[in-house]
Amino acid sequence: NDPYVVEYPQPAVAATETTDVTLNLAREVEHFTLRSITGYVALNDYWRWDIAGGLNTAPNVYTASFDRQSYASADQFTEELQALGKAYGDRLDWIAGLYYFTESGDQALTDNIPLFFLFNLAPTFLSMDTKSWAAFGQGTWHFNDQASLTLGARYTSDDKSFSGDLQTGFGNPVPRTRVDLSRTWTSFTPKIGLDYKFNDDLFGYLSAAKGAKAGGFNGLAVLNAAVLRAVYGPQDVITYEAGLKAEWLDRRLRTNVALFRNDISGLQQTSSIGAGSFAQQNIGDATVDGIEAEIVAQPTDGLNLFANLGWMDGKYDRILATSQAAVAGAKYLPLVTDLTWQLGFSYERAITDGLKFRLGADAHAVGDNWVEVTNSIEIKSYTRYDAFVALGAADGKWELSVQGKNLSDEANYVSGFVSSTNPGLALLRPRTWLASVKFRL
Repeated sequence: NDPYVVEYPQPAVAATETTDVTLNLAREVEHFTLRSITGYVALNDYWRWDIAGGLNTAPNVYTASFDRQSYASADQFTEELQALGKAYGDRLDWIAGLYYFTESGDQALTDNIPLFFLFNLAPTFLSMDTKSWAAFGQGTWHFNDQASLTLGARYTSDDKSFSGDLQTGFGNPVPRTRVDLSRTWTSFTPKIGLDYKFNDDLFGYLSAAKGAKAGGFNGLAVLNAAVLRAVYGPQDVITYEAGLKAEWLDRRLRTNVALFRNDISGLQQTSSIGAGSFAQQNIGDATVDGIEAEIVAQPTDGLNLFANLGWMDGKYDRILATSQAAVAGAKYLPLVTDLTWQLGFSYERAITDGLKFRLGADAHAVGDNWVEVTNSIEIKSYTRYDAFVALGAADGKWELSVQGKNLSDEANYVSGFVSSTNPGLALLRPRTWLASVKFRL
């Protein structure tokens, strides 16, 4: 009954190796710049742990309940070509370009679920290939020193293919199912923005933009080929935002406020399908409204005070009757927190010509929210307190610091999921201390 103890009899392990290479080349050509950004990433990854945390089956006897291993590898290549510059007496800032992305990856999963099936499941094999390209352009026209207008657009094409092979029953030989899928999605995402500088200390803006997240395929399946066959489509978001940024009292006080609305269509949500299987689905449309405010003050040299406030309201505008959210009668968007706030300070002072002292603390609050699509688990509001103290060189060459997280040692739930009728909940870490030494060469 200790929520911080995992009853898995073997230690969880993980090992990841990545190779990341980037080449950024630029050349000035008369009144503009040509740039090439090339990237390559290679990944090899392994992990093993009990997804269910293990079980205590007898006094001092611990048993694996969902022991899963993963072997994965992926290769990714990107190329972006840009042309950017100024025109019309520097009244126009512009950029145009092309982008290409390709990635291929493979994963093998092995499962041991002794409490349910008494033996290992046959391995699951997954592979995926993605090719994406885009053309984009954006320009900002400065009417004068105060007002400017920005227009931009991007066209993207995503071509994806997926193969999956998994055990779908019991017997000899073991029944297996193979799934092969491919899809192409395109999107056009424009943007418009108006900026206005009222004076040296007050700046306002209005913007509207469209964003798109491509569709894809699902791989988190146990004995369930329907998950592998479940293809989900793109999600589009049209965002509207208005804001004011201001500085006061000889720039010792800064205030920022923003209002926004997100109109979401083709909303992608992760849903549970059968025991231990999850699938991403398009479930309808939604709207999220919100406000964000920030205050930063420097009443004296070295002392900074800050306060942040956020409020959001989310609702479904249309929901598919066959979606898990609709079947469960869910009314609230998951992961939309109505109220968040943060208060804190940081203080820095020189002790000698070569030493400086830093101190800081903050309180961060998260309001009530629902963490999964059926609204079966509500996470209640909680407040977290963090602090740090540090001593280091005035030139930043080295620093010793001690940090404390969750100083009140509250055991608050921060996330969770429902599999069948059994909830799985994750707790905020208990009070944690970290001592660190930093050097800069």
